[in-house]
Amino acid sequence: DTGLTDHIFFSGYQSNPYKYMAKCSCFVLSSVSEGFPNVLAEAMALKLPVVATNCFSGPAEILRSDADYSAVTDRYELCDYGILTPRFAAGAENNAEVIELSNAISTLLASSELMSKYSELSGQRVLLYSEDEANKKLHEIFCILKARREV
Repeated sequence: DTGLTDHIFFSGYQSNPYKYMAKCSCFVLSSVSEGFPNVLAEAMALKLPVVATNCFSGPAEILRSDADYSAVTDRYELCDYGILTPRFAAGAENNAEVIELSNAISTLLASSELMSKYSELSGQRVLLYSEDEANKKLHEIFCILKARREV
């Protein structure tokens, strides 16, 4: 027994997961692949410190200022906005990757300073994906397209 049975709950589908997420100490995304990981941004909107696997597309772009997808390969890394762990391979045992994910979670939970830091940074970083920021970016794109058409 790992002693985790009183701390981890598998609740199945929930129409409102935020009431559960808001009570969490941290958020862990252990995906093999993602598009844009909305749930990661949603967790950050709740100011949760996050740990995520460096799966293709998404977590590195959110948690690293440089969005370098190839940066995290063998060990977990304390990134700008959260912790990235090595990528899982579909259909593989991923023993080393699971150990690194576990080490990253343990490191985060063992440090109140790191928890506070990443909680604050989550709230800041998620603003990049707000409706206002999306509207600004779309406006910029439309202005560029309009200028190209006028040439």
